[in-house]
Amino acid sequence: MIPSFAGKIVHSIRLDYALKMWTTDNWQLDLNGDGFLLRPDGMHVIDSGTPQEKLPAVLAELVGAEITEVLVAEHGHLAVNFADAQLSVRASPDYEAWELTGPHGERIVCMPGGALASWPASNG
Repeated sequence: MIPSFAGKIVHSIRLDYALKMWTTDNWQLDLNGDGFLLRPDGMHVIDSGTPQEKLPAVLAELVGAEITEVLVAEHGHLAVNFADAQLSVRASPDYEAWELTGPHGERIVCMPGGALASWPASNG
């Protein structure tokens, strides 16, 4: 259900009541809950509920980074892997924890409780 993200490059990131990440080929990843960034220097909690004018340095360093894979666990938890970091978010019983939107309108959403819903690319 999840397309391969191997080799995709992070183009930009924004924190605006969600962590929003775009790839150079126009995929968008929204993390609507608090994210966790695991790096060699430790675990960093990403508070996505507060908009920030300046991106925290630990996230800014991901701009230009190559994604090695995107994984979804059985209960809807998402992990975005990089060569030396992992960005993850857990599914929530109360809200849509994350969503992927493709360049042609395709969408995959982690629904409350962790089930996945998907919509195909538009025909236009």
